[in-house]
Amino acid sequence: EVPSQAKYYTRDSKPACVPTDDQAEVLIPHLVRRETIIGLVVRSEEQAKRELKRLERRQLPTLKTLIAPDLFRARTLSQMLRSGKLPEETVYCLGDEYA
Repeated sequence: EVPSQAKYYTRDSKPACVPTDDQAEVLIPHLVRRETIIGLVVRSEEQAKRELKRLERRQLPTLKTLIAPDLFRARTLSQMLRSGKLPEETVYCLGDEYA
């Protein structure tokens, strides 16, 4: 149970990895340090290719990359989370390696 000014939010049937309020956000003060970033989540394979090329051009390490289009569709994502479903994630493979 999470209190707010207006009401309490409960887990109901939601998995532990789903927020109690699907409009919740996390605010991080200052900067996110590069070494703390463990991966990327993108909308499409094309975006995965672009982002990994961008890292390569800047000589930054390749990160594990997941393709999860539903995370970028607010209404669809909200309905999925409320019904206890998790968005599908596909690991993007760069050549023979997992990105």
